[in-house]
Amino acid sequence: MKSFLVRFLGTSRPVEMSPEQREAQRRSFVYGTTKLANDAITKDLVDDLAWVTQMYVLVACNELEDAIDLLYDNVGELLLAGKMSECDAILRTIDIHRLEGNLMVGILSITLAAREHLPHRKTLVAEIEEHFRLTDPKNVEALMSGLR
Repeated sequence: MKSFLVRFLGTSRPVEMSPEQREAQRRSFVYGTTKLANDAITKDLVDDLAWVTQMYVLVACNELEDAIDLLYDNVGELLLAGKMSECDAILRTIDIHRLEGNLMVGILSITLAAREHLPHRKTLVAEIEEHFRLTDPKNVEALMSGLR
């Protein structure tokens, strides 16, 4: 059995995957591993959340305009389609420590009108406000004004 596995793995090494194939494999892996821990995970939810990772990469590369565009495009699309539970699921997954201040304000501003339908938004508001209290205490009120 072991020699078969070694031969099998050896034949797969020279295979070049396209970026689309690599992304499909990544999403399949994410789905499989998260489904084991949380039965509520669906393939559609994994697809809906894929852009969040891309947003984090853009922030890390200081491509903030592209990150904000990605945020607004994806969250706006969900809100316009009335997919409040999917949008709320995204709010639950957002790691504010991987965002920049403008993106934090952006996520709060684009979800403001739908706040009554997004239960996790209150938690996100509190986390972002606390972050600003620690990082920019003099400007907390200005940054959070009208976003709660």
